[in-house]
Amino acid sequence: MDGDTISIFFYLPATDSLGHQHVDGKLRLLEKNVVLQFKVRDRVFKRAGEGLEKIEFPYREIEKVEYLGGWFRKKLLLKTRDPATLEKMPGTDLGRVVMDIARKSRKQAKKIEAFVDYRQSLELAAESHERWERSHGESGL
Repeated sequence: MDGDTISIFFYLPATDSLGHQHVDGKLRLLEKNVVLQFKVRDRVFKRAGEGLEKIEFPYREIEKVEYLGGWFRKKLLLKTRDPATLEKMPGTDLGRVVMDIARKSRKQAKKIEAFVDYRQSLELAAESHERWERSHGESGL
């Protein structure tokens, strides 16, 4: 898995019948961190804001990620440890967002839970190794 990345296209449906706050985005799981890029549509055919928004955070910030498969719509649940991480993104609720997965990304989305577990374990191992080196380096052993 080393060197692999996962990219998932998603959308968050509009918050009302006029198409306000519809979000189109891409969740990218890179080697060192997670990147959420998205655009917000204010109305059905018009994009709002200054374009692409970006939220970047480390894997240790993810509290839970789960692929939710249904009959017609496939969803992805993403929950962060700190609610402030996702506050720029419409449709989030205290660091929790449920994204509708685009059809072309469903195969990648099925791999996400194992991928995040793997990346988090690598981070924990690296932190543990650094602590061990510091403690043994200070004691002169």
